[in-house]
Amino acid sequence: MGESVSDNIKVDYIERPESFCSREAQKFSWKKYALGWVYPLICFIIVLVTFILVKSSLDMTDLPLESELYNPKEGFNAARAHKHLVALSQSPHGFESPKNNLNVEYIINQVKALQDKTDHISYLHDNSSQLVVPQSDKNRIGEGSFSTYFVTSNLLVKFKGSNSNGRAVMLSAHYDSRPITPGASDAGIPVCVSLEILEALIQSPPEGYDVMVNFNNGEELGLLGSLGFKFHPWAKDVDSFINLEASGTGGKAFLFQSSSNSLVKALASGSYRHINGMSNDLFSMGIINSGTDYKVYKDNYNIPGVDIAFYRNRAFYHTTMDDLEHVSIASINQMGNFAYNGVKKIEKYGLSKEVSKVVAFDFFGSSPVYTLTSFYVLIALFFVFEIILLVAYKLKIRHIQPLFTEGRPFIHILKGLLFSILTIIFTAIFGAILIVITNAANKNPLVSNYYAFNLEEMG
Repeated sequence: MGESVSDNIKVDYIERPESFCSREAQKFSWKKYALGWVYPLICFIIVLVTFILVKSSLDMTDLPLESELYNPKEGFNAARAHKHLVALSQSPHGFESPKNNLNVEYIINQVKALQDKTDHISYLHDNSSQLVVPQSDKNRIGEGSFSTYFVTSNLLVKFKGSNSNGRAVMLSAHYDSRPITPGASDAGIPVCVSLEILEALIQSPPEGYDVMVNFNNGEELGLLGSLGFKFHPWAKDVDSFINLEASGTGGKAFLFQSSSNSLVKALASGSYRHINGMSNDLFSMGIINSGTDYKVYKDNYNIPGVDIAFYRNRAFYHTTMDDLEHVSIASINQMGNFAYNGVKKIEKYGLSKEVSKVVAFDFFGSSPVYTLTSFYVLIALFFVFEIILLVAYKLKIRHIQPLFTEGRPFIHILKGLLFSILTIIFTAIFGAILIVITNAANKNPLVSNYYAFNLEEMG
Protein backbone atom coordinates (compact mmCIF):
# COMPACT_ATOMS: atom_id res chain seq x y z
CA MET A 1 0.00 0.00 0.00
CA GLY A 2 1.08 3.54 -0.60
CA GLU A 3 2.18 5.94 2.02
CA SER A 4 -0.59 8.02 3.63
CA VAL A 5 -0.65 11.73 2.80
CA SER A 6 -1.49 12.54 6.34
CA ASP A 7 1.72 10.96 7.53
CA ASN A 8 3.78 13.64 5.75
CA ILE A 9 1.87 16.62 7.15
CA LYS A 10 3.27 18.32 10.18
CA VAL A 11 0.91 20.45 12.21
CA ASP A 12 2.42 23.18 14.37
CA TYR A 13 0.28 24.26 17.29
CA ILE A 14 0.65 27.90 18.34
CA GLU A 15 0.68 28.14 22.05
CA ARG A 16 -1.87 30.69 23.25
CA PRO A 17 -1.01 33.03 26.09
CA GLU A 18 -1.83 31.66 29.49
CA SER A 19 -4.04 34.66 30.16
CA PHE A 20 -6.23 33.78 27.19
CA CYS A 21 -7.03 30.19 28.02
CA SER A 22 -6.58 30.21 31.73
CA ARG A 23 -9.41 28.90 33.80
CA GLU A 24 -9.43 32.17 35.72
CA ALA A 25 -10.18 34.14 32.56
CA GLN A 26 -13.02 31.80 31.61
CA LYS A 27 -14.80 32.23 34.89
CA PHE A 28 -18.00 34.32 34.86
CA SER A 29 -17.49 37.45 36.96
CA TRP A 30 -20.63 38.08 39.01
CA LYS A 31 -18.96 41.13 40.52
CA LYS A 32 -18.49 42.79 37.11
CA TYR A 33 -22.02 41.75 36.10
CA ALA A 34 -23.48 43.34 39.22
CA LEU A 35 -21.45 46.53 38.75
CA GLY A 36 -22.91 46.83 35.25
CA TRP A 37 -26.35 47.32 36.79
CA VAL A 38 -25.27 49.89 39.36
CA TYR A 39 -25.36 52.97 37.14
CA PRO A 40 -28.72 52.17 35.46
CA LEU A 41 -30.16 51.48 38.90
CA ILE A 42 -28.90 54.82 40.22
CA CYS A 43 -30.39 56.60 37.20
CA PHE A 44 -33.72 54.82 37.70
CA ILE A 45 -33.83 55.80 41.39
CA ILE A 46 -33.06 59.44 40.53
CA VAL A 47 -35.86 59.53 37.91
CA LEU A 48 -38.30 57.79 40.29
CA VAL A 49 -37.57 60.18 43.18
CA THR A 50 -37.89 63.18 40.84
CA PHE A 51 -41.23 61.89 39.55
CA ILE A 52 -42.55 61.37 43.09
CA LEU A 53 -41.42 64.85 44.19
CA VAL A 54 -42.98 66.53 41.15
CA LYS A 55 -46.25 64.60 41.47
CA SER A 56 -46.53 65.34 45.19
CA SER A 57 -45.97 69.06 44.48
CA LEU A 58 -48.84 69.06 41.95
CA ASP A 59 -51.38 67.07 43.96
CA MET A 60 -53.67 69.00 46.27
CA THR A 61 -56.08 67.75 48.93
CA ASP A 62 -59.32 69.53 49.68
CA LEU A 63 -59.84 70.59 53.29
CA PRO A 64 -63.30 71.30 54.75
CA LEU A 65 -64.81 74.51 53.36
CA GLU A 66 -64.81 76.04 56.84
CA SER A 67 -61.08 75.40 57.22
CA GLU A 68 -58.98 78.35 58.39
CA LEU A 69 -56.87 78.02 55.24
CA TYR A 70 -59.88 78.95 53.13
CA ASN A 71 -61.19 81.57 55.59
CA PRO A 72 -58.20 83.73 56.54
CA LYS A 73 -58.70 86.95 58.50
CA GLU A 74 -57.11 88.90 55.69
CA GLY A 75 -56.05 88.19 52.12
CA PHE A 76 -57.72 85.92 49.59
CA ASN A 77 -60.72 84.02 50.98
CA ALA A 78 -61.41 80.84 48.97
CA ALA A 79 -64.65 80.07 50.83
CA ARG A 80 -66.19 83.38 49.73
CA ALA A 81 -64.99 82.79 46.18
CA HIS A 82 -66.58 79.34 46.21
CA LYS A 83 -69.99 80.88 46.99
CA HIS A 84 -69.69 83.00 43.85
CA LEU A 85 -68.76 79.91 41.83
CA VAL A 86 -71.86 78.03 43.02
CA ALA A 87 -74.05 80.95 41.96
CA LEU A 88 -72.41 81.34 38.52
CA SER A 89 -71.95 77.70 37.43
CA GLN A 90 -75.31 76.02 37.94
CA SER A 91 -75.98 75.63 34.20
CA PRO A 92 -74.52 76.50 30.76
CA HIS A 93 -74.31 80.24 30.07
CA GLY A 94 -73.27 80.80 26.48
CA PHE A 95 -72.93 84.28 25.04
CA GLU A 96 -76.18 86.32 25.30
CA SER A 97 -78.13 83.35 26.68
CA PRO A 98 -80.59 84.04 29.54
CA LYS A 99 -78.19 82.53 32.09
CA ASN A 100 -75.33 84.58 30.66
CA ASN A 101 -77.34 87.76 31.23
CA LEU A 102 -78.23 86.66 34.76
CA ASN A 103 -74.56 86.03 35.51
CA VAL A 104 -73.45 89.53 34.52
CA GLU A 105 -76.27 90.94 36.65
CA TYR A 106 -74.98 88.86 39.56
CA ILE A 107 -71.44 90.19 39.06
CA ILE A 108 -72.69 93.79 38.93
CA ASN A 109 -74.69 93.27 42.13
CA GLN A 110 -71.62 91.87 43.89
CA VAL A 111 -69.57 94.88 42.76
CA LYS A 112 -72.28 97.21 44.08
CA ALA A 113 -72.12 95.38 47.41
CA LEU A 114 -68.37 96.00 47.52
CA GLN A 115 -68.96 99.68 46.79
CA ASP A 116 -70.92 99.85 50.06
CA LYS A 117 -67.73 98.83 51.88
CA THR A 118 -65.28 101.20 50.18
CA ASP A 119 -65.22 104.28 47.97
CA HIS A 120 -62.19 102.96 46.02
CA ILE A 121 -64.32 100.82 43.66
CA SER A 122 -66.05 101.98 40.49
CA TYR A 123 -67.32 100.13 37.43
CA LEU A 124 -68.33 100.78 33.83
CA HIS A 125 -70.42 98.35 31.79
CA ASP A 126 -69.70 98.77 28.07
CA ASN A 127 -72.68 97.20 26.29
CA SER A 128 -72.85 99.38 23.21
CA SER A 129 -69.47 99.33 21.42
CA GLN A 130 -69.66 97.64 18.02
CA LEU A 131 -67.00 95.39 16.52
CA VAL A 132 -66.59 93.60 13.18
CA VAL A 133 -64.04 90.78 13.02
CA PRO A 134 -63.18 89.90 9.39
CA GLN A 135 -62.28 86.44 8.20
CA SER A 136 -58.61 87.40 7.82
CA ASP A 137 -58.27 88.38 11.48
CA LYS A 138 -55.70 85.96 12.87
CA ASN A 139 -56.94 86.41 16.42
CA ARG A 140 -59.99 84.34 15.63
CA ILE A 141 -59.46 80.69 16.58
CA GLY A 142 -60.41 78.46 13.67
CA GLU A 143 -61.24 79.30 10.08
CA GLY A 144 -64.43 80.35 8.39
CA SER A 145 -65.65 82.24 5.34
CA PHE A 146 -67.50 84.93 7.26
CA SER A 147 -67.06 88.04 9.37
CA THR A 148 -68.51 88.53 12.83
CA TYR A 149 -70.52 91.55 13.91
CA PHE A 150 -70.31 91.90 17.67
CA VAL A 151 -71.72 94.27 20.30
CA THR A 152 -69.54 94.30 23.41
CA SER A 153 -70.86 93.59 26.89
CA ASN A 154 -67.65 93.86 28.93
CA LEU A 155 -67.78 94.92 32.56
CA LEU A 156 -64.67 96.72 33.82
CA VAL A 157 -64.20 97.27 37.55
CA LYS A 158 -61.54 99.59 38.93
CA PHE A 159 -60.05 99.54 42.44
CA LYS A 160 -58.29 102.88 42.80
CA GLY A 161 -55.04 102.91 44.76
CA SER A 162 -54.53 105.11 47.83
CA ASN A 163 -51.95 107.31 46.08
CA SER A 164 -52.62 106.20 42.53
CA ASN A 165 -50.75 107.60 39.55
CA GLY A 166 -53.55 106.43 37.25
CA ARG A 167 -51.69 103.38 35.88
CA ALA A 168 -53.22 99.93 36.39
CA VAL A 169 -52.58 96.20 36.44
CA MET A 170 -55.60 94.32 35.08
CA LEU A 171 -57.09 90.91 35.83
CA SER A 172 -59.05 89.42 32.93
CA ALA A 173 -61.65 86.65 33.04
CA HIS A 174 -64.52 85.83 30.68
CA TYR A 175 -67.98 85.06 32.06
CA ASP A 176 -69.43 83.21 29.05
CA SER A 177 -69.25 79.43 28.61
CA ARG A 178 -69.69 76.95 25.79
CA PRO A 179 -73.34 76.05 25.02
CA ILE A 180 -73.49 72.67 26.83
CA THR A 181 -71.04 73.19 29.69
CA PRO A 182 -71.68 74.80 33.09
CA GLY A 183 -68.21 76.33 32.76
CA ALA A 184 -67.15 75.90 36.38
CA SER A 185 -63.46 76.01 35.48
CA ASP A 186 -63.74 77.74 32.09
CA ALA A 187 -64.08 80.38 33.30
CA GLY A 188 -66.17 80.29 36.48
CA ILE A 189 -63.21 80.01 38.83
CA PRO A 190 -61.33 82.93 37.20
CA VAL A 191 -64.43 85.12 37.55
CA CYS A 192 -65.06 84.27 41.21
CA VAL A 193 -61.32 84.61 41.96
CA SER A 194 -61.34 88.10 40.45
CA LEU A 195 -64.41 89.10 42.51
CA GLU A 196 -62.78 87.87 45.69
CA ILE A 197 -59.50 89.67 44.95
CA LEU A 198 -61.47 92.92 44.72
CA GLU A 199 -62.94 92.23 48.15
CA ALA A 200 -59.57 91.23 49.63
CA LEU A 201 -58.10 94.55 48.45
CA ILE A 202 -60.56 96.45 50.65
CA GLN A 203 -58.54 95.42 53.71
CA SER A 204 -55.21 96.01 51.97
CA PRO A 205 -55.63 98.47 49.08
CA PRO A 206 -52.90 99.09 46.50
CA GLU A 207 -50.79 102.21 46.96
CA GLY A 208 -49.42 103.94 43.86
CA TYR A 209 -51.41 102.11 41.18
CA ASP A 210 -54.92 100.85 40.36
CA VAL A 211 -56.21 97.31 39.99
CA MET A 212 -58.77 96.63 37.24
CA VAL A 213 -60.81 93.58 36.36
CA ASN A 214 -62.13 92.98 32.85
CA PHE A 215 -65.13 90.65 33.14
CA ASN A 216 -65.46 90.14 29.40
CA ASN A 217 -68.09 88.35 27.35
CA GLY A 218 -67.73 86.48 24.06
CA GLU A 219 -64.34 84.82 24.57
CA GLU A 220 -65.73 81.45 23.51
CA LEU A 221 -66.92 82.96 20.20
CA GLY A 222 -63.33 83.76 19.20
CA LEU A 223 -61.76 86.08 21.80
CA LEU A 224 -64.34 88.75 20.94
CA GLY A 225 -64.56 90.12 24.47
CA SER A 226 -60.89 91.06 24.58
CA LEU A 227 -61.04 92.37 21.01
CA GLY A 228 -63.79 94.73 22.15
CA PHE A 229 -61.69 95.86 25.12
CA LYS A 230 -60.03 98.57 23.02
CA PHE A 231 -63.29 100.57 22.94
CA HIS A 232 -63.49 100.85 26.71
CA PRO A 233 -62.42 104.29 27.99
CA TRP A 234 -60.26 102.72 30.71
CA ALA A 235 -58.25 100.55 28.30
CA LYS A 236 -55.53 103.19 27.85
CA ASP A 237 -54.70 103.11 31.58
CA VAL A 238 -53.62 99.44 31.66
CA ASP A 239 -49.86 98.83 31.90
CA SER A 240 -49.90 95.05 32.40
CA PHE A 241 -52.41 92.24 32.79
CA ILE A 242 -52.99 88.81 34.34
CA ASN A 243 -55.25 86.64 32.19
CA LEU A 244 -57.00 83.90 34.17
CA GLU A 245 -58.18 80.91 32.14
CA ALA A 246 -58.78 77.15 32.09
CA SER A 247 -57.92 74.48 29.54
CA GLY A 248 -58.85 71.69 31.96
CA THR A 249 -60.54 71.27 35.32
CA GLY A 250 -58.94 71.26 38.73
CA GLY A 251 -55.34 70.83 39.81
CA LYS A 252 -52.96 73.75 40.05
CA ALA A 253 -53.24 76.74 37.75
CA PHE A 254 -49.90 77.49 36.16
CA LEU A 255 -48.29 80.42 34.41
CA PHE A 256 -47.54 79.23 30.88
CA GLN A 257 -47.18 82.43 28.81
CA SER A 258 -45.46 85.64 29.84
CA SER A 259 -44.22 88.91 28.40
CA SER A 260 -43.71 90.98 31.57
CA ASN A 261 -40.52 90.52 33.56
CA SER A 262 -41.74 92.48 36.60
CA LEU A 263 -45.11 90.73 36.73
CA VAL A 264 -43.55 87.27 36.55
CA LYS A 265 -41.19 88.18 39.40
CA ALA A 266 -44.13 89.41 41.47
CA LEU A 267 -46.07 86.19 40.88
CA ALA A 268 -43.00 84.01 41.50
CA SER A 269 -42.42 85.59 44.92
CA GLY A 270 -45.48 83.87 46.45
CA SER A 271 -45.81 80.40 47.93
CA TYR A 272 -48.69 79.37 45.61
CA ARG A 273 -46.67 79.80 42.41
CA HIS A 274 -46.69 77.24 39.63
CA ILE A 275 -44.70 78.45 36.62
CA ASN A 276 -43.43 77.16 33.32
CA GLY A 277 -42.88 80.20 31.14
CA MET A 278 -40.75 78.19 28.69
CA SER A 279 -43.98 77.04 27.02
CA ASN A 280 -44.10 80.44 25.27
CA ASP A 281 -42.27 78.86 22.35
CA LEU A 282 -44.86 76.08 21.99
CA PHE A 283 -47.48 78.71 21.19
CA SER A 284 -45.28 80.95 19.04
CA MET A 285 -44.19 77.97 16.90
CA GLY A 286 -47.78 76.74 16.55
CA ILE A 287 -47.14 73.43 18.32
CA ILE A 288 -50.06 74.26 20.63
CA ASN A 289 -52.86 75.39 18.31
CA SER A 290 -54.94 77.33 20.79
CA GLY A 291 -55.42 80.87 21.97
CA THR A 292 -56.59 82.94 24.92
CA ASP A 293 -57.26 86.61 25.58
CA TYR A 294 -53.55 86.90 26.37
CA LYS A 295 -52.86 86.82 22.62
CA VAL A 296 -55.13 89.82 21.97
CA TYR A 297 -53.81 91.97 24.83
CA LYS A 298 -50.20 91.28 23.89
CA ASP A 299 -50.30 91.23 20.08
CA ASN A 300 -53.07 93.74 19.34
CA TYR A 301 -52.58 96.23 22.16
CA ASN A 302 -48.90 95.63 22.96
CA ILE A 303 -49.64 95.26 26.68
CA PRO A 304 -47.25 92.97 28.61
CA GLY A 305 -48.76 90.31 30.83
CA VAL A 306 -49.07 86.67 31.82
CA ASP A 307 -51.42 83.78 31.09
CA ILE A 308 -52.46 81.55 34.01
CA ALA A 309 -54.69 78.52 33.48
CA PHE A 310 -55.76 75.13 34.80
CA TYR A 311 -54.58 72.19 32.70
CA ARG A 312 -55.41 68.95 34.57
CA ASN A 313 -58.29 66.71 33.40
CA ARG A 314 -58.07 68.01 29.87
CA ALA A 315 -60.77 65.53 28.76
CA PHE A 316 -63.38 67.55 30.73
CA TYR A 317 -62.54 70.80 28.92
CA HIS A 318 -65.55 72.29 27.05
CA THR A 319 -67.77 69.37 28.09
CA THR A 320 -70.70 68.73 30.41
CA MET A 321 -68.21 67.57 33.05
CA ASP A 322 -66.76 71.03 33.56
CA ASP A 323 -69.15 71.42 36.49
CA LEU A 324 -69.10 72.03 40.24
CA GLU A 325 -68.59 68.34 40.95
CA HIS A 326 -65.24 68.33 39.16
CA VAL A 327 -63.69 71.47 40.63
CA SER A 328 -61.74 71.70 43.85
CA ILE A 329 -61.78 74.32 46.61
CA ALA A 330 -58.00 73.79 46.75
CA SER A 331 -57.77 74.85 43.08
CA ILE A 332 -59.72 78.03 43.81
CA ASN A 333 -57.42 78.75 46.75
CA GLN A 334 -54.25 78.20 44.71
CA MET A 335 -55.25 80.29 41.67
CA GLY A 336 -56.64 83.02 43.91
CA ASN A 337 -53.58 83.38 46.11
CA PHE A 338 -51.30 83.07 43.08
CA ALA A 339 -52.98 85.99 41.28
CA TYR A 340 -53.53 88.02 44.47
CA ASN A 341 -49.84 87.87 45.28
CA GLY A 342 -48.98 89.19 41.81
CA VAL A 343 -51.43 92.07 42.15
CA LYS A 344 -50.08 93.00 45.59
CA LYS A 345 -46.35 92.67 44.80
CA ILE A 346 -46.27 94.28 41.35
CA GLU A 347 -45.37 97.72 42.71
CA LYS A 348 -42.27 96.27 44.38
CA TYR A 349 -40.92 95.06 41.04
CA GLY A 350 -42.12 98.04 39.02
CA LEU A 351 -45.33 98.35 37.03
CA SER A 352 -44.09 98.62 33.47
CA LYS A 353 -45.60 98.65 29.99
CA GLU A 354 -42.42 97.26 28.44
CA VAL A 355 -42.95 93.94 26.65
CA SER A 356 -40.08 91.57 27.47
CA LYS A 357 -39.29 87.94 26.71
CA VAL A 358 -39.09 86.06 29.99
CA VAL A 359 -38.18 82.50 30.98
CA ALA A 360 -39.31 81.21 34.38
CA PHE A 361 -39.97 77.77 35.85
CA ASP A 362 -40.44 75.89 39.10
CA PHE A 363 -37.25 74.33 40.40
CA PHE A 364 -37.27 72.46 43.74
CA GLY A 365 -39.47 74.98 45.50
CA SER A 366 -38.03 78.11 43.89
CA SER A 367 -39.00 79.91 40.69
CA PRO A 368 -36.00 81.56 39.06
CA VAL A 369 -36.89 84.24 36.52
CA TYR A 370 -34.60 85.05 33.57
CA THR A 371 -34.67 87.37 30.63
CA LEU A 372 -34.37 85.45 27.38
CA THR A 373 -30.77 86.68 26.82
CA SER A 374 -29.57 85.66 30.28
CA PHE A 375 -31.23 82.25 29.86
CA TYR A 376 -29.39 81.66 26.57
CA VAL A 377 -26.11 82.66 28.25
CA LEU A 378 -26.83 80.19 31.08
CA ILE A 379 -27.43 77.35 28.60
CA ALA A 380 -24.19 78.21 26.71
CA LEU A 381 -22.20 78.17 29.97
CA PHE A 382 -23.68 74.81 30.84
CA PHE A 383 -22.53 73.27 27.55
CA VAL A 384 -19.05 74.82 27.91
CA PHE A 385 -18.78 73.35 31.41
CA GLU A 386 -19.88 69.95 30.11
CA ILE A 387 -17.22 70.02 27.36
CA ILE A 388 -14.52 70.96 29.89
CA LEU A 389 -15.50 68.01 32.08
CA LEU A 390 -15.44 65.64 29.10
CA VAL A 391 -11.97 66.81 27.97
CA ALA A 392 -10.63 66.56 31.52
CA TYR A 393 -11.97 63.03 31.83
CA LYS A 394 -10.41 61.96 28.52
CA LEU A 395 -7.04 63.42 29.50
CA LYS A 396 -7.17 61.62 32.82
CA ILE A 397 -7.83 58.15 31.37
CA ARG A 398 -5.60 58.53 28.33
CA HIS A 399 -2.66 56.82 30.00
CA ILE A 400 -4.89 53.92 31.06
CA GLN A 401 -6.66 53.09 27.82
CA PRO A 402 -6.70 54.34 24.22
CA LEU A 403 -8.87 57.29 23.36
CA PHE A 404 -10.84 55.15 20.91
CA THR A 405 -11.62 51.47 20.90
CA GLU A 406 -8.97 49.53 18.98
CA GLY A 407 -9.92 48.21 15.58
CA ARG A 408 -12.69 50.26 14.07
CA PRO A 409 -13.35 53.19 16.36
CA PHE A 410 -15.91 54.97 14.19
CA ILE A 411 -18.02 51.82 13.92
CA HIS A 412 -18.47 51.91 17.68
CA ILE A 413 -19.27 55.62 17.59
CA LEU A 414 -21.89 55.06 14.88
CA LYS A 415 -23.39 52.20 16.86
CA GLY A 416 -23.76 54.46 19.88
CA LEU A 417 -25.31 57.19 17.75
CA LEU A 418 -27.70 54.71 16.14
CA PHE A 419 -28.74 53.43 19.55
CA SER A 420 -29.54 56.99 20.67
CA ILE A 421 -31.60 57.67 17.54
CA LEU A 422 -33.51 54.40 17.94
CA THR A 423 -34.22 55.28 21.58
CA ILE A 424 -35.77 58.60 20.52
CA ILE A 425 -37.83 56.90 17.78
CA PHE A 426 -39.16 54.15 20.05
CA THR A 427 -39.94 56.73 22.76
CA ALA A 428 -41.94 58.79 20.24
CA ILE A 429 -43.79 55.67 19.02
CA PHE A 430 -44.57 54.62 22.58
CA GLY A 431 -45.83 58.13 23.40
CA ALA A 432 -48.05 58.13 20.29
CA ILE A 433 -49.52 54.75 21.28
CA LEU A 434 -50.29 56.09 24.76
CA ILE A 435 -52.06 59.12 23.24
CA VAL A 436 -54.19 56.84 21.00
CA ILE A 437 -55.09 54.62 23.97
CA THR A 438 -55.93 57.66 26.12
CA ASN A 439 -58.18 59.14 23.43
CA ALA A 440 -59.88 55.77 22.88
CA ALA A 441 -60.51 55.47 26.62
CA ASN A 442 -61.95 58.99 26.91
CA LYS A 443 -65.22 58.57 28.76
CA ASN A 444 -66.46 61.99 27.78
CA PRO A 445 -66.07 62.49 24.01
CA LEU A 446 -68.84 65.12 23.74
CA VAL A 447 -67.26 68.53 23.28
CA SER A 448 -69.31 71.63 22.52
CA ASN A 449 -68.72 74.43 20.04
CA TYR A 450 -70.64 77.45 18.85
CA TYR A 451 -71.04 76.16 15.33
CA ALA A 452 -73.60 73.70 16.72
CA PHE A 453 -75.36 76.25 18.89
CA ASN A 454 -78.68 74.86 20.14
CA LEU A 455 -81.97 76.76 19.96
CA GLU A 456 -82.71 76.37 23.65
CA GLU A 457 -79.47 78.17 24.54
CA MET A 458 -80.37 80.96 22.13
CA GLY A 459 -83.40 81.66 24.32
